[in-house]
Amino acid sequence: MRNKSLSPFGFVLEMLDIPVTLLSYEIHVEQSLISKWKSGSRTLKSDAEHFGRIICFFIKENEKLKLNTLENFFATVYPDEDVNSPYFLQDCLKKFLSAKNISTDAKNLYIQTKKSLYTSSFILYNGNKGRRDAFQMLFNNALRLCDKSEIYIMERENFAWLVNDKEYMNEWTRQMLELLNNGVKVHLVYFIYPNSDKISEFFKACHKVIFNHNLHEYFYHCFNDTDAVYTQYLLKDDMSIVGYTTDNSEVYTSVYTDIGTIKMHEDVIKKIIAKSKLLQKSKSDKELQPILGNIKTFKEREEVTYFSNLVPSFVTMSEELILEILEYNNFSEKDRNKCLELHRSLNDAVFNKNSVNRHFYSVEHLREFAKNEYVKYHSLEVLTNKSITATNEHFKKHLKYIAGLLLENQNFNVVLTSQTESEIVGTTTCWCKEHFWFLSFDNEKMGIVKYCEEHSIVDTLAYVFTDCYNKIPDKYKDNKYVADFLMNI
Repeated sequence: MRNKSLSPFGFVLEMLDIPVTLLSYEIHVEQSLISKWKSGSRTLKSDAEHFGRIICFFIKENEKLKLNTLENFFATVYPDEDVNSPYFLQDCLKKFLSAKNISTDAKNLYIQTKKSLYTSSFILYNGNKGRRDAFQMLFNNALRLCDKSEIYIMERENFAWLVNDKEYMNEWTRQMLELLNNGVKVHLVYFIYPNSDKISEFFKACHKVIFNHNLHEYFYHCFNDTDAVYTQYLLKDDMSIVGYTTDNSEVYTSVYTDIGTIKMHEDVIKKIIAKSKLLQKSKSDKELQPILGNIKTFKEREEVTYFSNLVPSFVTMSEELILEILEYNNFSEKDRNKCLELHRSLNDAVFNKNSVNRHFYSVEHLREFAKNEYVKYHSLEVLTNKSITATNEHFKKHLKYIAGLLLENQNFNVVLTSQTESEIVGTTTCWCKEHFWFLSFDNEKMGIVKYCEEHSIVDTLAYVFTDCYNKIPDKYKDNKYVADFLMNI
């Protein structure tokens, strides 16, 4: 405290760092009078015409600081006051400013807190249930704010707390998708540790979140796996969650709601993001070209390339069929030629006759589409950035063309899966070349493509594909059997 002789009024001025000149300007009172109120040589009476305006000004300045300075101070000085009351600060200021002297407890509290920036409090939860309760609080707040909210996630625990509870992992996925599909912007930082092998289960169960166009993903390499391991979720300007698991597997989660701590946590996260690698994303054919250039550099590698598609991909279409479908959707000749050029570029980048290409199709979806009068071709939207609908005749012609490819090329495989066997393979749109890259396409926003060369992430996804492939009975991987199924579906 700069001046030992202070009135309660002067005490608040010092606490909020308000210059006498500023208050004088705001309430139109001479500086000399304010200085006397501050020192206590003149009394600021509660019935004075300036009293109400001074209280309003103090509350406004306290809000500007965004540190809950007065809230924290008065919650301790006046413990019987209701901190949830909309009049809490107003009532406390009236009481404090009307007092003749400052209590010893108030002076000591001020001296103690003045040494630090401010006093922060938090809620501490125990166990996995506590972690879930904390996330539920964040989810509810974010959903209330909807497209105005922004979430940051740092997963140093590699989702271990989530993977250990598969039932809740499904609920977490559902809630995250609800946020993403309502326009909430989410930033997710993966922490890549040496020999990191914990996130394959997360990929299997939460792939719809990972591939969503509103999720922005970053990769941060940790070269020392002895660093502190924690999880952090932050809802911008609203709350921050920090979770920590001890060496004894005890789970603790703290929730901060004061804006000062939230801002500091956000600053730390943004500094980590600045040092991280952003997963590439394209929204147009021009942005896709550099990605195709990168993929072409791995074209001659003989590692397996996996393709998972909700509807069989356009890369397995003949150019004649693509033109038919584009004409049916009233594309101009110029746009049709542009799409064909991009189709050739993708085929050239992705396919290598010397390496195995495995395409996963869901039997349930194929049978459903074969009955429909019209089929929505999501993957063609990558070429056109517009909604594409094909007829049942187009769809069956496409299946027959794929059957022909199966009989002509043993390196071209189609794997028939069931949704009961795999939630990710055959139900999402993702292409992955072992060890080198993956492309993912949001089924709701197919014009948006994500691209990744981060080996640990690529290999995790490739492992999911390989694991699914190995579990499929040989009959459903046999080219002749699958060709016959596609011809007669």
